[in-house]
Amino acid sequence: MSKQPKTVAQKLNEAFDYSVRLEARRASLSDFEILRLKRLLTGFEGNALLSSVADMLVAEIERDFEKFDSALSVFLSNNPSFDLMCSIASTSQFAFHPRAASDLMRNCFEIAPDDLEFHYGFTRVAWFSGNLQLCAEMIERRLKLGGLLMPLDTVARKASSVLENFQVPASLFEQMVHEVHSKIRYSVSHKRDVSIELNLDVEEHEDGSNNIVLEIFSDQDEDSLDLLDEEMSGLISDVEKWGYDLPRIMSILVRDAIPDLADEGGELA
Repeated sequence: MSKQPKTVAQKLNEAFDYSVRLEARRASLSDFEILRLKRLLTGFEGNALLSSVADMLVAEIERDFEKFDSALSVFLSNNPSFDLMCSIASTSQFAFHPRAASDLMRNCFEIAPDDLEFHYGFTRVAWFSGNLQLCAEMIERRLKLGGLLMPLDTVARKASSVLENFQVPASLFEQMVHEVHSKIRYSVSHKRDVSIELNLDVEEHEDGSNNIVLEIFSDQDEDSLDLLDEEMSGLISDVEKWGYDLPRIMSILVRDAIPDLADEGGELA
C-alpha cells in the first residue's frame, strides 16, 4: 500500500522543524544535512511564495544573507498567511534581521490579537527585535485575555522603565538592537558553522540601579571575537549617534562560550 503524499503544510512544518534542529548544531553542520533540508523543500518551484520560503530557509542555514533578503522581498510581496509570517519571523531572527521579524510580528498581532498560543510562542520575537512597544502591547493583551504571566514580562517591563527613567526613546534602543544585529550579520556572513547566541536582560545593581545588558556568545576564533568586540565597543560609545544616556544604561558584551540560557533569555542563531 503506497503512502499518501505529504501535504504542503506537512512539508513546510517538517522543513521548519528541521531547520531549527540544524540551528542547534551549528558547529557540526554537514553538507548532507544541508542537502536534506533542500530535499525537504523540493516541489515548490512553480509557486513564488513557497519558493521564497524554501530559499529563505536554506539561505539562513548557509548564512547567505543577500539571498535571504532577496527571497524575503518576494515572500512579502506574495500575501503570506498568518502561519507563514509567524514562522518566517522566527527565521528572520536567526538571519539577524530584527526589522523583518518585528514587522512580521506586528502584522501577526493585528491579525490574531486574541490567539493566546501566538502570544506564548512569539512575544520573545518582539523582545529580541528590540521592539519594546510591540512587546508591551502583546503582554498587555495576553494578560487581558486571562493568559499566564511569562518570565519575559518582568524583564521587558524593567527594560522599558530603565529607558523611561533616563528619557531614552524606545525607538533609539530598537535602533541600537538592529545595528548590533547588522554587525553580527557582517561577522558571520557565509560562516554556517559559527554559533551565535544572544542574551538580552536587565541587570540589577546593589545600589538599586538597573541597566540593560545585551550579551553576544559565540564560538568564533579569538581574532574574530576580538574584532566583533571592537565593533560593539565602537557602536555603543558613539555618543554623537546615541547621545550620552543610552550608552550609560546599556552594555554590549561579547563572550567566547555558548551558555545554557533559560527560555526567556536566549536566542540561538
